[in-house]
Amino acid sequence: MLQSLDIRNYVLVEQCHLELFDGMTVLTGETGAGKSILVDALGLILGARAEQNCIRRGCEKAEIAATFLIQNNPPALDWLRLHDLETEDVCIIRRVISREGRTRTLVNGRPVSIQELKTLTCWLVDIQGQHAHQQLLHKDHQRLLLDAAAKQQAQILKIKQLYSQWQTLTTELKELDRSDSNQLDQIEVLKYQIQELRQSAVSTEDLNLLEQKHKRLTHQQEILTAGHEALEYLGGSEGNNAIDATHDAQQLVHSLLEYEPKLQECLNCLQSASIQLEEAQQELRALLPDIEEDHSELAQLDSQLQAIYDLARKHRIAPHQLMSQLDSLEQALTRLQSLDEIRFTKQQALNETLNAYQKLAKKAYQARSKAAKKLAGQINQELADLGLQHAQFEIRVEFKEQGQPSATGLDDIQFLVSTNPGQPLQALSQIASGGELSRFSLAIQTVLATDNAVPTLIFDEVDTGIGGAVAEMVGQKMQRIGRDHQVVCVTHLAQVAAQAKQHLLVHKSVDQDTTTQLEYLTDTLRIEELARMLGGAKLTQHTRTHAEEMLTAAREEALNHDNQDTSRTG
Repeated sequence: MLQSLDIRNYVLVEQCHLELFDGMTVLTGETGAGKSILVDALGLILGARAEQNCIRRGCEKAEIAATFLIQNNPPALDWLRLHDLETEDVCIIRRVISREGRTRTLVNGRPVSIQELKTLTCWLVDIQGQHAHQQLLHKDHQRLLLDAAAKQQAQILKIKQLYSQWQTLTTELKELDRSDSNQLDQIEVLKYQIQELRQSAVSTEDLNLLEQKHKRLTHQQEILTAGHEALEYLGGSEGNNAIDATHDAQQLVHSLLEYEPKLQECLNCLQSASIQLEEAQQELRALLPDIEEDHSELAQLDSQLQAIYDLARKHRIAPHQLMSQLDSLEQALTRLQSLDEIRFTKQQALNETLNAYQKLAKKAYQARSKAAKKLAGQINQELADLGLQHAQFEIRVEFKEQGQPSATGLDDIQFLVSTNPGQPLQALSQIASGGELSRFSLAIQTVLATDNAVPTLIFDEVDTGIGGAVAEMVGQKMQRIGRDHQVVCVTHLAQVAAQAKQHLLVHKSVDQDTTTQLEYLTDTLRIEELARMLGGAKLTQHTRTHAEEMLTAAREEALNHDNQDTSRTG
């Protein structure tokens, strides 16, 4: 359950520490006092979007922290263990919103994402807002309520997964069907392109060799001319070449060794140079006879390289990428040629998925139908307590076996009602007034709350549009829900507030600035607040007496129910 809520610099709240207990706690106060601020702050703890304008004027950041006791909440404990966030039996959630637009979200001191926070807090708190009754008009919300009663959430998740698979396979088969019309044309084009590539495409290594050979043949005359000239320099005219000159220098230096031994190193260099010059001469003589003008070979190379370059431009790639392109086209051809096999496999998978989907959808329909009868009966009983004795409520579940699959099954779910005897059942959106809608919503919430696994339930002015004896009955129902859950109720109705176990007053304090403050009310102060809610700003002894009687009656009613429950269990 929610043990405490700490708020700092949030809207009108400078600093607030709220301690909560089990049973029913009520928050009251004049309009604009800040009751909704507390609910909004709790909404941030549950993962609502944080806005910068929620930061109190003159402050750099706002901070909200909530402490939950979770020793009796296995789903929350399991989630914390799974994410290594376990801290005994306590869960502390903090949201920090800064002026710069940054928001920090911490669970037990460690950062988490908003999606992770929402996953955790769905096991901690459930907030019913003051406009919750408007959601009843939407079929999607009606289905969610019925699934909650039927405990079909896990089943619906499986249906959703199968629906997603069905969608994917259906899309893939449509793509295959679209390609089927021009499949043969595509195959012929690919075959032609592959044949063309096989004729001309070469590896990067072979392309480099071809280009090198082409360059050599293109410049062969230059090579011959320069090569013969180089031979002349090396050993051409007698006495006028590098080799003879080197030999002459070698003999001269050798003759001087007798007088200067240090010239030995110079002699060694000349001997080495002589050897290298002779080797170079031999290399040139061996190469030059092989280089002959071969115009036919050059033309052939020109043609081959031109075909390669043209093909590369045609495919809009570099010449060295042609082999990779060939591999890609061959794979594409193989895939096209095996489309029939692929189509058969996908169609088989689609049939199996659809069959599994329909089986699960049928089970969901059966569970919903069973739950619909039970839930409608319970709601009709609650409606009678809420002053709608003649109302007849029904949940219609229609299975559309040939219908288009959806993420939630094959059922059409509709809440129907007749508010007066003799009137036919019609859709809730067509017949119910605003006040009646709020009572329908309260009736449904009362029934579902009994089985709600979430330990803390927040009712934010859900009693709008009712009053008198009906309001008293609403308060009693919330008080009974509070026996199994922690209930926090924001209300303007004294009949509801009187049923609470704890009473908190929210009020504004105006000094140099406006702040929202909380006050735990004693019995005496509770009577004053209930009297204000009954009679307005001007309090009389009559309204005080009425308030005191209302509070006493509420406690006696709760005590009688407790005694009845004890006698049943005893």
